[in-house]
Amino acid sequence: MPNVKTYICAKEKDLKYVIENIHNLVVKQTDASGGYGMLIGPKSTKEEHALFVKK
Repeated sequence: MPNVKTYICAKEKDLKYVIENIHNLVVKQTDASGGYGMLIGPKSTKEEHALFVKK
């Protein structure tokens, strides 16, 4: 089974894609473990999306 595409937000092109599609993506902080520091786009609010975009 292939891996899920990983976007690196330090890369401008990837960051743009993530911001534009955050409502469809699972976004995870790289400095957190387990389920911490995670956003599940389809299950989260527009306010939560905005908070993650600021991060």
